[in-house]
Amino acid sequence: MATFAERLTRALERDGRSNRSIAAAIRAKGGVKITHAYISQLAKGVRPNPSLEHTRALAAELGVPINWLAGEDVPAGQPSPELDETALHIAARSTGLSELSLEMIRQMIETARKAEGLPHNTP
Repeated sequence: MATFAERLTRALERDGRSNRSIAAAIRAKGGVKITHAYISQLAKGVRPNPSLEHTRALAAELGVPINWLAGEDVPAGQPSPELDETALHIAARSTGLSELSLEMIRQMIETARKAEGLPHNTP
């Protein structure tokens, strides 16, 4: 099982923003005091036990489930925050497309999943 530091590092890499930017965004939402240095220490494992308040704030800002960030496995049938590079590329390239184009892509994905015998997952 991956450690908090490893999962935080993955989430930070996927997000792409600097620790300074993430800390500022969390502080701007109010209540949680956090610094870019503290986020760096957490990601390096120097500070291995963040408070629940910090864990919640980081998970929310990085768009990952708090239970995943805290070290639990994602239940079967739920998408993992550890998307592969191809899925991330597809998601990034779909930004800005019309609803019609996005619906066509959804239909193509469902057709491919059915052809490969994968379950139909409704978000």
